[in-house]
Amino acid sequence: GLDPSTTSALASRAVDEKKKKVLSERDRPTEMKSSLITLSVLAALCGSLAASASPASAPGVLSESSPLYAQLQQAKDAFACEGGDCVFKLSDQTGPDGTCVTPKMPRIPGNRNPTMEEFCNYHQSNPAEQWEMPFRASQPLSTTVPNGKLVGCIVGNNLFAQEARLLPGWQGKGYNATTGVFTNLVQLGLLDDPNAYPGKFYPDYDPVDGVSWKLDYSVGSTVPIIGPVYNFVMDRLMPGRYIRNMGGFEDHMRELAPGIWMGQVYALPYMLSWDLALGNPTPFMINVGVPFILFQKCE
Repeated sequence: GLDPSTTSALASRAVDEKKKKVLSERDRPTEMKSSLITLSVLAALCGSLAASASPASAPGVLSESSPLYAQLQQAKDAFACEGGDCVFKLSDQTGPDGTCVTPKMPRIPGNRNPTMEEFCNYHQSNPAEQWEMPFRASQPLSTTVPNGKLVGCIVGNNLFAQEARLLPGWQGKGYNATTGVFTNLVQLGLLDDPNAYPGKFYPDYDPVDGVSWKLDYSVGSTVPIIGPVYNFVMDRLMPGRYIRNMGGFEDHMRELAPGIWMGQVYALPYMLSWDLALGNPTPFMINVGVPFILFQKCE
């Protein structure tokens, strides 16, 4: 048998083990609760970081609610997307925290830092054909979406470019990426019309140029039966607000450099012009040789 001192030690050890087990079971819910809280906090932090890193919520990024968003996703193969992941930035919010960045004016011979007026004057005295190569070379397209006011000039010294500059007071174009609507900016004396010749803009494929931003002036009436006839008459036959009927034209536009955009003007088939332009009596869409250069305006 065991002596009394050994028996007493064993009994005391058994009591201590029982106390430890009771304490451990009592503290387990607290430990589990603490672990759950830690996990929930980590999950919240991860969710917060993911939300803050989400491109759609970042400053200056095109909203998914814009009608342009789905169209851009379909055409994203034509854009310069890093790793195939396209983040489309608004042209007037490309700087830090969505600020606007004023583009640097390209140099001209004898002038490294020309004003916009000096730049336009120089290129209005040179052939329009010199702009065909930069336009075609600007592929894949930048992931910048035109937004806000873009101001500039029609360049080239050919007859059609000179005629196009007769459009009174044309200053450039205004874009609203939230709605996909653009307008032409006209300022003539006291007249300030930022809503002239409105239309829709969106990425579109052309068999000659490939994908560009298409500036579509067509009225797009949905009137049953007579709708197509009404559209044709209003777009291509009737005079517009400032004589010229822009519904007979469409523009194709690309960004050449940060904040610097170039457009080409096309005459649609069977369109009639009410000013000095000759119109287009053919069944083909024709590049009329009227390039324009626009610069992002920061306001």
